[in-house]
Amino acid sequence: APQMAASAPVSAPQTAAASGGGASDKTAYNAALTLYDKNQVAAAEQRFASFLKEYPQSPLTPNAMYWLGECYYSTGKMDSAIMIFKDVAGKFPRHPKAAASLLKAGYAYAKLKDMENARFYWQILLDDFPDSAPAALARKRMAES
Repeated sequence: APQMAASAPVSAPQTAAASGGGASDKTAYNAALTLYDKNQVAAAEQRFASFLKEYPQSPLTPNAMYWLGECYYSTGKMDSAIMIFKDVAGKFPRHPKAAASLLKAGYAYAKLKDMENARFYWQILLDDFPDSAPAALARKRMAES
């Protein structure tokens, strides 16, 4: 019996992570995104922040970080937005949200009237993701400013 007890805890978390864990991180993420889409940004911000605490290893983590950045951006918390957008691009450089994060970091710097840093992040975006939709938006902004 002791042998049985020792092995049970080992397999139980794996099963939870493989099945239940995956479903619940998706549910939590979708709930937060729904709030954002309904323009309930403060509530979405709280949900994305708690998602990141609860599911740090989720495959949805870069997306949740990006949307948390969008929440900060849309409520005028530019320093927080910049920090998290840089984090997405730094920790997940090959993730689809990396390009959008570089773009938005630049936008946030532009809102703070820091065009030097804005251009810096847009240039990284153009170098790393030249054919992306965010790169096209960055080119447009750089041409205008």
